[in-house]
Amino acid sequence: MAEDVHLDLQAAARREGAAAIERAHERCRDCQAVPECQAWLATATCLPLPPEFCPNAPFFHLVMADVHGAKNTDG
Repeated sequence: MAEDVHLDLQAAARREGAAAIERAHERCRDCQAVPECQAWLATATCLPLPPEFCPNAPFFHLVMADVHGAKNTDG
């Protein structure tokens, strides 16, 4: 999912810490929405936002907002 929403896990680890990445990995591994996730991944196009059923969606949104906010303040 992180790949499909173009999340830079290395940048996320630098910003949020390795423990946050490990928790995200655990949430993905233990996810109960695997069929929904697989269907979403098979049909997602462009630069998708993570779907609401994803247990990592709040984390992905936080990291994406942080990265985009950092880019906006640099220029």
